[in-house]
Amino acid sequence: MPSTKVNMTQWFEILSLNIIVKMVCGKRYYNVEEDEEAQCLKRIFKDIMYVAGQIILYDAVPFPLFKYEDFQGHVKVMQRIHKDIDVVLQSWVDDHIKAAKIGNHDENQDVIDALLSVTDYDEFKAYGCSQETVIKATVMAIILDGADTTAVQWTWLMSLLLNNPNVMRLAQEEIHTKVGKDKWIEESDVQDVVYLQAIIKEALRLYPPAPLLVPHEAVKDCKNTWL
Repeated sequence: MPSTKVNMTQWFEILSLNIIVKMVCGKRYYNVEEDEEAQCLKRIFKDIMYVAGQIILYDAVPFPLFKYEDFQGHVKVMQRIHKDIDVVLQSWVDDHIKAAKIGNHDENQDVIDALLSVTDYDEFKAYGCSQETVIKATVMAIILDGADTTAVQWTWLMSLLLNNPNVMRLAQEEIHTKVGKDKWIEESDVQDVVYLQAIIKEALRLYPPAPLLVPHEAVKDCKNTWL
């Protein structure tokens, strides 16, 4: 079979987006490149990450004028992002509320189902916000924290393994020994693949998804007793 170039970054972005959206609202994008909503979410996430990394003029020079005047256009961009993401999130919440009213519940509840079941419509009035606003904010935080960062970490992890074939070989041997060749790794198997855990932790230490976090350093040498 001839070799083919694969854009792993793109595949990881699609995979992480589908996983987290499935958990949050119970849907899946079968063709991310053609689905308008999926493309909208990808664009929004990239815009948020870009804006979050920008230096705000008022933070660098705390002059009152810079606080109230949007010279850099960041406020305008954030307002556009909020408008775009609110349309998507509101449609998800509306669909779940409608399904709940007609009793059309899926056996496997997602995050929005869980939030609707544990919150009350009048519960947040005293705080000046609605139930829908709280749910949308929570969902947004989950997606934003989990989608792009996960895809970035997978990309770094795979690149490190490809550049260290001996480490990849040892990880494969551990999986074949502890889990088997004819099944996927499940959550119950994680405790048995200690070498794979070490690889993931080392990748997180070397290339954390959020590079502005406190630097990490190994404080002592360690050996894998499985080897």
